[in-house]
Amino acid sequence: MEMKAELLKPYSENDRLNFIVENNHKHGCVIKETDLALQAFGYSDDEIKEQKIQQFKKDFFETTLGYIRRKVTMANGDTKDFLSDLLPTIAMGVNMGQEVKIIAYDMPDFADLKSIEEYQHSELVTAQFVQECFVQLSNDFNLK
Repeated sequence: MEMKAELLKPYSENDRLNFIVENNHKHGCVIKETDLALQAFGYSDDEIKEQKIQQFKKDFFETTLGYIRRKVTMANGDTKDFLSDLLPTIAMGVNMGQEVKIIAYDMPDFADLKSIEEYQHSELVTAQFVQECFVQLSNDFNLK
C-alpha cells in the first residue's frame, strides 16, 4: 500500500471529516493518524489490477468458448450455480441433439473495466465444452 493523501495537523474537525469521506468512503483508502498528520493509504494501480484479475478468476472459469460465470442470474432474478445447477440440464440438452446457447465472456481489460457485460457473447454449447465443465467441477471438488 502506498500513501495517497495527507492532511497535516492542525486541521479543523470539518477538514478531518471531509478527508475521511473523500479518501476512505469514496476511494477505499485506509486512514491512519500520526502525531503530524492524517494519512490515507491505498493500493497502487498495479495492485488494484491484480486484485481484479484474482477476483475474476474466482468468479469465472476458462473454457474453449470463453470464460463462464460461476454464479448466474436467471431472467427471473434467481441466482444459480452454473456447474452444479445448470450443467446437468445443459449436458442433457446437448446429448439429445438440442442447440443450447450460453453466455461466455472474454478476459476483460482490467485497466479500464467499465462493465463486464461489454465482454460477453453468446455461444453454442459443444460436447467439448460440457466435458471441460465436468473437468472444472471435478477440479473444484478435489482442490487441496
